[in-house]
Amino acid sequence: MTDISKSAALPKNGKADMKNTTDARIKRRYAAEQRFRLYGVIAIVLAMSALFWLLASITTSTMPTTLRRITMITMRTMALMSTIITTTTTERTPARM
Repeated sequence: MTDISKSAALPKNGKADMKNTTDARIKRRYAAEQRFRLYGVIAIVLAMSALFWLLASITTSTMPTTLRRITMITMRTMALMSTIITTTTTERTPARM
C-alpha cells in the first residue's frame, strides 16, 4: 500500500484537467440553456398559431349568420325609414292643412 506515491495518484496537470472539465460543463450548461430557450420559443409559436386558428375558425363559422343578421337589421331600418318618410310627407300636404 505504501508503494503508491501521492504524485502517481494525481495527474501532473491537475489544474489544467479541472479547467477542461469545468469548461466542458459550462459548454453543456450553455447548450442546455439554448435548447431550453428554443423550446420556449417553439411553445409560444405553437400557442399563438393555435389561438389564431381558433379565432379564424370562430370567425369563419359565424360570418354567414352575422351577415344575415346585419342584412335583416338594414332591411328593417330601411323599411322603418321609408315608413317615417312616407308618413312625414303625407302629413305636410297642403290639402290637410
